[in-house]
Amino acid sequence: MMPGPIGLLGGLEHYEPTLPIDRRMLDEVGVFAPEVVILPLASFKGQAVAAGSLAQAHWTSLGARARFVIPASGSDQNALEMVHDADVIVL
Repeated sequence: MMPGPIGLLGGLEHYEPTLPIDRRMLDEVGVFAPEVVILPLASFKGQAVAAGSLAQAHWTSLGARARFVIPASGSDQNALEMVHDADVIVL
């Protein structure tokens, strides 16, 4: 994997105030319709699906191909493959 930009955001992520930063992240990748993989790991267990859906809608609205995954464990093969193939990883 090639190293890329890192965006450290806290609060109001996936809402209008972060649009310029998120667009810049996608532009920096340099790929048309980049693959964004979202891992809503900081969400409460009962809210992870809602957080993943919110993030997916946000990144899709910016032109990315966004998916989210909630890993079953640290060795969840599906999650590992998704992250490996991602252009942008959102935690």
